[in-house]
Amino acid sequence: MPHRGALQTIDAQLESLAAQETQHRDGLRRIQQRRELLIAQRTMIERRRTIYSLPTEVLLHVFHFFVQWDEDDWQEGDEIDWRAMALSHVCSTWRAAVLNTSSLWACLDFSRYPAVRPMIARSKEQPVDVVHGIKPLPGYKHDIRFETVLRSTAPRWRSLLWESTELRMTDVLFVLNSGTSFPRLRGLELGIEKRTLPGVPLSPQSALHPGKSSLFPRLERICLSSISLSELPPTDLPCLRSLTLHFPSKYPSTRANLFRMSSLHTFLSRTPQLESLVFSDSTPLMDVFVRTDPKHTVDGSDPPFALPSNQIVPLTLPYLRRFEWSHAPPRDLWRLFAMINMPALKELEVYLDPGERRWYTFYASILEPMGDEPFSPRLLHPVVRLDQLEDLAVFATDVDGLCTAFRSMEFPKLKKLTLGNLVQRAIKVSKAVSGKPVVATPILPSQEAIFREPRMAELTHLTLSQFRLDRTSISTMLAYMQGLQNLTVESCRGM
Repeated sequence: MPHRGALQTIDAQLESLAAQETQHRDGLRRIQQRRELLIAQRTMIERRRTIYSLPTEVLLHVFHFFVQWDEDDWQEGDEIDWRAMALSHVCSTWRAAVLNTSSLWACLDFSRYPAVRPMIARSKEQPVDVVHGIKPLPGYKHDIRFETVLRSTAPRWRSLLWESTELRMTDVLFVLNSGTSFPRLRGLELGIEKRTLPGVPLSPQSALHPGKSSLFPRLERICLSSISLSELPPTDLPCLRSLTLHFPSKYPSTRANLFRMSSLHTFLSRTPQLESLVFSDSTPLMDVFVRTDPKHTVDGSDPPFALPSNQIVPLTLPYLRRFEWSHAPPRDLWRLFAMINMPALKELEVYLDPGERRWYTFYASILEPMGDEPFSPRLLHPVVRLDQLEDLAVFATDVDGLCTAFRSMEFPKLKKLTLGNLVQRAIKVSKAVSGKPVVATPILPSQEAIFREPRMAELTHLTLSQFRLDRTSISTMLAYMQGLQNLTVESCRGM
C-alpha cells in the first residue's frame, strides 16, 4: 500500500504525543499539589501573623474580657487579681501593653498582701475593686496592719468585698469611719466568719454632722455579715437600693447582739431610695419604744429632740419593693410592718420560726420575750395592710407559726402565693427540744386559719410544698381563689 509508511509515521507521532500528554499531566498535577501546599502554608502564616499583628486597642479589649470577674469567681477561690499578672508573662509585647494599661490592675486582693503593692502602683488613678478573703493567698503577711494602705486607696474604691477576722475588719472599719469621702464606691460587702465578741463594737462611733454631704454619694448595695449598722459611719445614703443583713445568733437572742432596732431605724431613715431589704437569719433586738400617738408624724419628720433617745416613730420606705426575713417570730411579724411602713412593697418572702418563739426585747438591761411592747400607746386591734403586695412566699417551721403570723395582716391585691414547710428546720428544732428528730409532714391548715381575710379574688398562682393535703381544706381554699390560673403542688401527700 502506498500510504502504509505515512500511517505508521502518524501513529508513532500520536503515541509520542500521548506519552508527552501523560507526562505533562503528571507534572501539572504536581504543580497543582505544590500550589495548594503553598496556599495552605501562606494561610497558616497569615493566621499566625494575625495573632501577633493585632492592634493594641483590640488586644487590650480582649485582655479586659479576660480579667473580668464576679463574686462567684471570688467565692470559688479563683485568684482573680492574678489574671493581669499572667498576661504580662506571655511575651514582651503583651507585657508592655499590660503594664501600661492601669485599668487591667483594678482588682486589688489584699489576701496576698504585701504582694498587692505593685498592683496598687500599676492601677494609678483607676477606680479599684478591693477584696479580701478568709483564706490567705501565697505571700500573705499576718502581722501587718492594712489601715494606712487602705486609706491611700479609699477615694478610688469602686467596690469593697471584704471577709476577714475581727482584727483585719478593724482596719477597714477605721478607714470607713475616718471621715473620708468615697465618691466612687457602689458596692460594700463586709463579713466576719466567726465573731468572738459580738457585743463589742470594732470601730469608734463617728459623730453625725447635719448638713454635711454624703460620704457614700453613689453607694447602691450593702451586704453585712456579723457587722452592725452602728459600726458604719452615720451618713446619708441617697443612692442605696439594696441592703442585706446577716447577723445570726443562737436563740434566744442575747444582749451581745449588735443588730438592734435602734440602729436599724436610724440607718433606714437615711436610705430614701431603698428598694430591697433582706434579714438573713437575723432578727433585730428590740431596744426602743414606738410612739403611735397622732401628734408624732408617721414619716419621722419630727426634729431629733422631739422624742427621747429610746423612742422612735414609725418610718416609711416609699420605694421598697422587696423584703425577705429569715427567721421571723410568727406572732410578732406584723409589728415590724407597723414600725416600718412599706407602701410600695410588691414581693414578701418570709421564713417563720416555730410558733412559740417571740421577738426579744432589751429594755433597762433586761432581756425578755416581747409582750405588748414596743408600741406606746398600745395598739389594741392592729391591722397591717400591704395594699400593693403581689407576691407572698411563706415557709413555716410548724403549723402554729403559720396560723399566727398573718392574723393581723391583709393583702388585698395578692396575685402569687407560696406556702411551704421547712422540713429540715423543723427536724432541727424538734431535735433540739426533745432530743429526737420529728419527720412527720404537717397537715396544711385551712385558708381561714392562716389568713385574716381568706378571700383572694385576684390570686392567679398558688404553690404548695411539703404538706399533707386534706381534700376538704383544699377544696375550700380553692373556692376563695376564683381567679386562680396556675396550681403547683410539690412533694405533698394526701388527696
